[in-house]
Amino acid sequence: MNSQKIRTQIRKAISKMPTNGVVYREEENEFHEKRDKTKVCDVVGLKHSKRLAIAVSIEDAGQMNLPKQDYFMTEYSEQSQKIKEGDQIEIKGVYYEVQDLGNTLDLYFDMAIKRRGSNES
Repeated sequence: MNSQKIRTQIRKAISKMPTNGVVYREEENEFHEKRDKTKVCDVVGLKHSKRLAIAVSIEDAGQMNLPKQDYFMTEYSEQSQKIKEGDQIEIKGVYYEVQDLGNTLDLYFDMAIKRRGSNES
């Protein structure tokens, strides 16, 4: 496997449709109460969606529902290594929660994200 070739392909994909994101983390005090969010880092990546496994519902007359999962792909870097599961990424005013980092051989992150809503604190 040529890791440099993979890195080049990731950079190329991100450069075609770059998306800026700001990563925040909710901290807790000594009483386990949530404090204000603190900024973790700025990242540039590619927001995209993938279809998940087939889900068949009998209630819908046997229709096949193919749910989508949102992802944010970014290069493996000093900045992106700071991101943890449970962090929030703000992309174009919408907050997403990082559900899975999707670290691929320390080459890139393809993070599964879930929308939390706009302007959410």
